[in-house]
Amino acid sequence: MKKYEGYLICTDFDGTFALPNARLSEENLEAVSYFQQNGGLFTIASGRTPTFIRELGDRFRPNAPIIAMNGAMLCDENDGHVLRRFPMSRDVLEIMDDIAATGLPRRMSLWNEYEIRDDWTREDGVSPSARFKSLPEPWFKTVITADPESTLKIRDYFLARYAERFNCGRSWPEGFEIHSLESGKGECMRALKEMYGGRVHTTVGVGDYENDLSLVRDADLGYAVGNAIDEVKAVARRVTVSNAEHAIARIIAELPTITAAPCHCE
Repeated sequence: MKKYEGYLICTDFDGTFALPNARLSEENLEAVSYFQQNGGLFTIASGRTPTFIRELGDRFRPNAPIIAMNGAMLCDENDGHVLRRFPMSRDVLEIMDDIAATGLPRRMSLWNEYEIRDDWTREDGVSPSARFKSLPEPWFKTVITADPESTLKIRDYFLARYAERFNCGRSWPEGFEIHSLESGKGECMRALKEMYGGRVHTTVGVGDYENDLSLVRDADLGYAVGNAIDEVKAVARRVTVSNAEHAIARIIAELPTITAAPCHCE
């Protein structure tokens, strides 16, 4: 049996696998290559599109299906074929109009299966529903941007009114995202484990922000990077170094030494 056979690592990209400015470190790339060569399965779980992840270049290729658009799409790592998808209902337009009426958002975007997006801004002079009604469906996520304080207010406003209808979370301090209630990074990670059956004994979920909460919480071994927000650290079994210190390489190096006992460490 190979050293990492049975492990599936699902990691967030921005703020976790990548260095600042979405750069990839040689330390992480070498560690991932070693992990894959020794039987491990490695993929990205990101709010980004499947195309972005597949086009990271020849230096890095996932060897397990990609979790994209915050878990609204699960795609084949080689040809991009959609394995599972969780589109939103058109009800999201009504919610976007309601949030826009608060005066808090600076911009809203809506993304579809074809990675086509459209944007609404305060200066448009029309409602978000009027702006987006002709965008081809299915739709997979809404991104709302504002200053950090307003983004928190948007999140709390949404949770008080719509938490039973849609999934949501901040992906960065200025960005709040909405997607279907059935979707999520953790949900897709669990689906992958089921797809692989007995080939995967341990899922490893790694993240830093609100949109990673289910990924870290629902993993067999959940990691928060050192730069993660407190909410992610609270649900993680382990806390490692920051993304700037090549966190994924550190995790891969220590996996064989980890026992079943819960532990938080730097």
